[in-house]
Amino acid sequence: MLPYSNSLGISLRSVSFAVYSISTAEVIKAHICLFRTIASSIYIPAIPDIENEFQVSLTVALLPYSFYVFGQAWGPLLGAPLSETFGRRGTYIPYMLLFALGAGFSHSIASLIVCRFFAGLFGSPVLSVGAGTIADIWSQQDRGIPMAILVLVPFLGPSLG
Repeated sequence: MLPYSNSLGISLRSVSFAVYSISTAEVIKAHICLFRTIASSIYIPAIPDIENEFQVSLTVALLPYSFYVFGQAWGPLLGAPLSETFGRRGTYIPYMLLFALGAGFSHSIASLIVCRFFAGLFGSPVLSVGAGTIADIWSQQDRGIPMAILVLVPFLGPSLG
């Protein structure tokens, strides 16, 4: 019998590597979900600065927040069917990071509104596709804890943001 193998001849190193890589994927997915929901509420304390920076009213300064939430509403409607057709990897590619950076470097309120909308649109499918990814990776008897973590993490975001 080989070292690091069980009685069936299965290498324990490959099993532990598989569990490690699956756990790493779950941690990354949970962080993306956490950051997407933090990004919705982290904007609120900056509203007075947005008003001063762009010389706009309170109503206009709230538009980037509103459009971000609007993008989060439409993202799963577009991303979930596309993930079933073309694979889930496309929903985890960080396009939303590009638009979040664009929002951070915006020089006008219009570009801030557009970038925040697309950051919400491209970031939110992770929230709806995460459960499907867990169902793909974990067996039915083992997916309880990863599913509980994935459901818990988005609720932490607004309170931490």
